[in-house]
Amino acid sequence: MPTYNVFGWQKPCYLLQDGYVDTFQELLDTTEWQSYGTESGNPKCANCMVHSGYEASAVDHTFQRAAWTMGDRKGRVVHQIHDSDALAS
Repeated sequence: MPTYNVFGWQKPCYLLQDGYVDTFQELLDTTEWQSYGTESGNPKCANCMVHSGYEASAVDHTFQRAAWTMGDRKGRVVHQIHDSDALAS
C-alpha cells in the first residue's frame, strides 16, 4: 500500500528510503517496479518479507499477545485471593 505523508508519496519501500514524489500518478509512472521484491535481483530486497504478509502478521500477533498478557496480569491481580493467615508470620 502506498504511503502518503507531508513529504509526498513515498517510493515503494519505506525501508529503502528511495524518496518521495508529489503525485500518486508520478509514483505509478516513475517507479521502476521491477526493481523491487525478492525476485527483482535487487540485493536489498533479496531476503525481505516485509510486504509479503509477515510484517502485518507479526504486528497483529504482538498486539494480540500484549492484550492477552495484560488481561492475564489484570486477572491475576484483581482476582487474587488474599489469605490474611498466610501473611501473618
